[in-house]
Amino acid sequence: MLGYDSFEELSSHKDSNRGRYHKRGLQYSFNEFEHKNSFVEETVLITKDKKELYVRENAHVMRDNEGSIICYEGTIEDMTDKKSIEQELLSAKDKAEQSDKLKSEFLAQISHEIRTPINTILNFTGLMYEELQHGSNEDIETYHSMTAMAGHRLIRTIDLILNMAQLQSGAYELHIDKINLSQSIVNIIRDYKYQATAKELELTCELPEKNIFVQTDEYLVNQVFVNLIDNAMKFTDEGSVTVRLVNVNNSLLFEVEDTGIGISEDYLPRLFKPFTQETQGYTRSYDGNGLGLALVKKYCDINNLRLEVKSQKGKGSCFSVYFNDSHLVKDE
Repeated sequence: MLGYDSFEELSSHKDSNRGRYHKRGLQYSFNEFEHKNSFVEETVLITKDKKELYVRENAHVMRDNEGSIICYEGTIEDMTDKKSIEQELLSAKDKAEQSDKLKSEFLAQISHEIRTPINTILNFTGLMYEELQHGSNEDIETYHSMTAMAGHRLIRTIDLILNMAQLQSGAYELHIDKINLSQSIVNIIRDYKYQATAKELELTCELPEKNIFVQTDEYLVNQVFVNLIDNAMKFTDEGSVTVRLVNVNNSLLFEVEDTGIGISEDYLPRLFKPFTQETQGYTRSYDGNGLGLALVKKYCDINNLRLEVKSQKGKGSCFSVYFNDSHLVKDE
């Protein structure tokens, strides 16, 4: 293994492993074997042509019936190739982690730099519209509406990117609080009433008569609701979007059902992967960056919520989020 033809040749080389290796090995044997009877150790030896050799030593003591030592026996395994592969894998893992961290930090920073001026633009656009709307014509109102919609679309995109970057970098801290789930849903639905009217969709909300309280992260759960309702509204051109909260078999079910375009069976396995959409390219009919449902899945996993989807192409979709018994706050 070391490149010598005999043990005598190895012993005759002053610059070999003989002094270090034999001294360590024999001392270990006599001082430790009587108590431990065996050892496994990895070390580096030098070959005849001065190359490093990673080896694993596995040795144990042989004793007779009276417990006296008969001999020592074991193996020395050449681990050089394995060690090289291990180092390459560790190096690749470190580079991948650094790259992923850098990507997340970059996304968070660039998203912040874009969002701040966009908010300023929208705020001042709103002020300008208030000054001009008295006696203004329909064109100005149309221009303002288009500007506001484009701005909010951009802000939503940035929010999704920020949230994904935060989750991937592990920077998000979970905050568990008692929240009024019923009221949260009512507040979110209110924000979509105008959009439903504009698209001539029937938007209904079915809630229990009694308020439902749960223990969970309010921001993440609200984001689950917002993304699911937003998707239903976006991909439904006619018919209805129904949001419901019901008790089912000792668990709480939040559901968003629509009569929209639906999802093909082939695409369902990739539904929750980031930056994927069933229709790709610039010719797609609907906007979006493919982050909404990926975030919904991550938010549900973080909060220990079960997410299910049923869909049929051309007939609509139904997304279901199950809260288990541990989420429920009793006697409210």
